[in-house]
Formats: sequence, C-alpha cells, structure tokens
Amino acid sequence: MPWQNYGDDTHFEIPSVTAALYPGNRFGLKEPVPSLRFKAVRKGMEMLNYLRAFREKHGYDELQMLKVIGNVLPLESKSRVEFYEDAGTTEYRGANYSDFESLKYFILDRLLEG
Repeated sequence: MPWQNYGDDTHFEIPSVTAALYPGNRFGLKEPVPSLRFKAVRKGMEMLNYLRAFREKHGYDELQMLKVIGNVLPLESKSRVEFYEDAGTTEYRGANYSDFESLKYFILDRLLEG
C-alpha cells in the first residue's frame, strides 16, 4: 500500500510502523532512503526465491523441505495477533542472523552443484 510506505522527515526521530522509504533530503539526497524494514523484506524475498529454486531443482515436497531447513536452521515460531484486523506478527526463536546466512549459503551451494 503505497500510502503507508513513504515516511516523512519526522519519522527519523519518531519511528513509523509502516514506512519503508524516507525522504533523503536530510542527507542531501534527491532519492528516498530505504528503511531497515524495506531491506529485511528484500532479504526475505531473496531467501524465498533461493528456497523455491532449491525445491524445484531437487523435486522436494513440503515435508522434505522442512527437514532440510530444520537440519540447518534451528527455528521455532509463534504467531501473535493483537486485534481483529491485525495481520499478526510471527516471532522466531532459536536462530539468529548468522544462522539464516548459513541457510542461504547452504542452499546456494546446493543450487550451484552440477
């Protein structure tokens, strides 16, 4: 929803819950500055594309993919919904950034194998 994605200069001081892009004029830039949220979404989409390609290459079903991922990434999840229209927040435990990077490189290594 583009109307919720572009923050304003005040959001550098008071965070916005929806802004993915901020005006770059504070830093002398004409183009917008991406938020960490925007970068995280990009990294998540990248991971999904790697996993999809891996699944297609090996012909794995969902359970096989869960086993492969579970062997590399020690991850537990819990979803939390706070009100009726809330899309929810998923909390992950048991893994950190380097664990996700290990999964990415594990998948990439298998994709590049002959």
